Amino acid sequence: MQRSTRYRDAPPRSEEHGLFSYMVVPDWVSFDVLVFDESMCDRKANFKIVDLEYINALNVLVTTLHTTMRNYRLDGTVCEGCDYEYKRYIYIYI
Repeated sequence: MQRSTRYRDAPPRSEEHGLFSYMVVPDWVSFDVLVFDESMCDRKANFKIVDLEYINALNVLVTTLHTTMRNYRLDGTVCEGCDYEYKRYIYIYI
């Protein structure tokens, strides 16, 4: 379970006292090109958010595409017959 974080110093953009929330998706794909090696191509990570489902005013369900760099294509798909899964995270603001 992940918790959302609220940033209070942002310019007002909502009716709720100018607050907005953001979430950090765990295991999001990232790499440093200076220390990149080929083994990183086989490490699984979340590459794309494929669905956001509103649960209530404080909670959202996020579905991600979880695969490897080797299997992910720049058009947002996974190569035919390659391994992938959908991961779901519920973000709860407490």
